[in-house]
This record gives sequence, C-alpha cells and structure tokens, in this order.
Amino acid sequence: MSLIREDCSMFKRALTATLFAAAVTTAAAAPATADPTLPFPTPGMLIVVSYYNDYQHQDLVGQAWWGCGDPRESWGVQTNHVTVGKVPCDPPTHPNP
Repeated sequence: MSLIREDCSMFKRALTATLFAAAVTTAAAAPATADPTLPFPTPGMLIVVSYYNDYQHQDLVGQAWWGCGDPRESWGVQTNHVTVGKVPCDPPTHPNP
C-alpha cells in the first residue's frame, strides 16, 4: 500500500513539474508589446497607432508613429485597445490649386 502512495505522489510531482514548465514556456513566448505587427520598412507611408482607454475608442490616451524615413516616436500610454492608420508621406496633389 505504501508503494502505491509513493508512486501516486511521484506521478503528481512529475505532472505538476510538467505543467509548470509548460506554463513558463508559454508565458515566455508571449509578445512584450502592444504594437501590432506591421510590415517593415514602410517607405512612402506613415504608420500611426492610436491607443484608447477602452474598447469603444472614445478616449485617446496615446499614439505611436513611424515611417517616411523618420524613427519611431510616441506620446502617452500604450494599451491593448488600438487602431492603426496609414497616411501617405507625400501630400496629395490637387488638379485645381
């Protein structure tokens, strides 16, 4: 009877260790940033990521932008509630000034 308990106890420890290792591996593989994945480089386009307070996108709390030959810049805070916009680097030309 004692052998069965030891086998069960060892099995529980091995299972716990395996689950813990899987959890640590999964957590370490998660991305550390809220920035969406975008193609790089972005010649001719300014990428603007807007961060909002909630899913309704009513309160803008931060922005990040890059492209058009400029480095990444930002202000405010980054959240998980984002929209991504692209703006051409060159101003549009109008046929009638």
